Amino acid sequence: MLMWTRILKERDGSGPDFDFIYFVGPSDFSKAMNLTDTDIIGQLDRYYETQSASDARSAQVDRKSSGTTTL
Repeated sequence: MLMWTRILKERDGSGPDFDFIYFVGPSDFSKAMNLTDTDIIGQLDRYYETQSASDARSAQVDRKSSGTTTL
């Protein structure tokens, strides 16, 4: 959060480009993806399958990857 605070407020600290900033969490993603409390991984797999069928960029994602990158 500290890093984003520094980026968003800019050098003078006024943050002129932003009126409102909202950081999302797990519950926000659950609501957006209509996830229930059971079989979350299965639901995410089905969501990915649906997305990758219609989006070529989604189909290129390696689901088994940790999602981390090395600089």
